[in-house]
Amino acid sequence: MAYEVREIKPKPAFTVHVADSAGRPARLSVYTGEAVIEQIPAEDWNDERAHQMAGFLVPDAEPVPEPGDGAGFGDGDGAGKPTVSAEAHLCGAVIDTRTQQRVAYGVADVSAGYEDGGLYIGFRCFAHPAIRVGYRVSVLWPAGD
Repeated sequence: MAYEVREIKPKPAFTVHVADSAGRPARLSVYTGEAVIEQIPAEDWNDERAHQMAGFLVPDAEPVPEPGDGAGFGDGDGAGKPTVSAEAHLCGAVIDTRTQQRVAYGVADVSAGYEDGGLYIGFRCFAHPAIRVGYRVSVLWPAGD
């Protein structure tokens, strides 16, 4: 990865009880916050390297329960897995107009899912200085049996 997460400031998560599209009870958990993303110093920066993926484990996100723990997940047909969606946006960048050339700043190709024991959000960075990125990850949990 050509970028490093320097700081993550999560906001309080919130959870509400909802119904899924079929009317079954479910639980929606939403995780938000901001992160500072910065380039890793390198001698060979080029356009290909500058648009690589970055990401991090979302702080305070609850893990996916293991099959057979009584939580109603992992019954083998995939119906018990949570549905995850993610958003990210540019909150700010420090730009020195005396030395900065015309470049793009922002994030793209946002995705999220459970991996490495937690909820991971990833995105493609477009940044030369450090940028502050806002994120929101929504997880729809099916109701347990």
